[in-house]
Amino acid sequence: MMKRFSQLDNHYVTTGIDIISAERFHNILTIDKEIFLKKVYMQDELLLAEHVNEFSFLLTRFSAKEAIMKCLLPLENSRIQFSEIEILRDINDAPLIILHGNAQKRADELHIKEIALSLSYEEDCAIAYAIAFKECV
Repeated sequence: MMKRFSQLDNHYVTTGIDIISAERFHNILTIDKEIFLKKVYMQDELLLAEHVNEFSFLLTRFSAKEAIMKCLLPLENSRIQFSEIEILRDINDAPLIILHGNAQKRADELHIKEIALSLSYEEDCAIAYAIAFKECV
């Protein structure tokens, strides 16, 4: 059986990674963009997207939400919605993760204290790598 957490300097760590093709994401958006945006993104994320390359911003954030979901596994009965994971920017333009509702509840259950996130975008895909830190108890 694979270990979910590894010990690192008095913390436990779990990770999540996701990659999504720009073509696949574009196809998702063409089905019903408005419904998709409301189901996946918070209002502040959509406002940020208006001031940058909207497509790449939404694509990388979607990949990030998938990676963060993987840090919160196993989900069992958690029923976390993508919109409960909000990714904004801090004062240094680094990703700022804010969990809401069931996502925050699940992080609390796992004793996750912080999630670090790295995002990358190329013309044909986006990748996100999330690391969740949990204090040893």
